[in-house]
Amino acid sequence: MVKHVLFDTSSLVAAFLEDHPLHIASLPWFQATLNDELKGYVSTHTLAELYAVLTRMPRQPRLSPFEVERLSAAHLYYNPLALAGG
Repeated sequence: MVKHVLFDTSSLVAAFLEDHPLHIASLPWFQATLNDELKGYVSTHTLAELYAVLTRMPRQPRLSPFEVERLSAAHLYYNPLALAGG
């Protein structure tokens, strides 16, 4: 039986950014959705918050809105993650 997981913003930020201190801990959870080991969900609020956080993080170089959109589309819309309530 496949387990269901609701991802929050902090877990996705850590999974997406290789230099994040919790990247190694969060990435396997996200990858498990790609391998159909978990059924992953993301709320629409989390998508909005993810965009806001990633475009405002104090990084050099800073991620542009276009880069965040591309990153989100590549990792969220084309894999087994589903929008909660959608």
